[in-house]
Amino acid sequence: MTTAHGRSTVTAAPAAADRPPTLPALAALAGSILAISGSLLDWSVVEHQQWGTTELTGMDGDGVYTLIASALAALLLLAGVLGKRALIVLGAAAPALVAVGFALRTLADPDRFARAYIADELGATGERAEAILTSVVECSLTTYPWLVLAGAGLAALGAVIAGARGFNGRRRSEPTG
Repeated sequence: MTTAHGRSTVTAAPAAADRPPTLPALAALAGSILAISGSLLDWSVVEHQQWGTTELTGMDGDGVYTLIASALAALLLLAGVLGKRALIVLGAAAPALVAVGFALRTLADPDRFARAYIADELGATGERAEAILTSVVECSLTTYPWLVLAGAGLAALGAVIAGARGFNGRRRSEPTG
């Protein structure tokens, strides 16, 4: 296109310039789906001398929050890719990072599920729950909180890369001068 002053400029359609790249966005979506599935699976195994072994799902603890955050990230990623909006794809990184935070919190304190189990089953809280926890309960985490961490991390990273590349494409296609 030539302007009245004889300069040639290159312009792109706004939707095409703001379009996030598909591969990082799909990787982010796959990460969100991994985090969603990991949120629904068993996160902890609690062994008690009287009750035996009990498997606690993510829905018994922070998995509820990681499920909500990961589902929101997946919805934002889908909306951003289908609507060809890099800002929406970039916005999906925020709930993915929330899911990362909750997964890290669970991994940092694996006894949280046992405390919740003791409070629900025995009605014990505070010092009594801590005494029961240290004397008769063994608690271990499964690999699924790690799956949530990896999936949500992939979702956040993919969303940032896809969003940034979409904006980078807009900057390159804007007319100069």
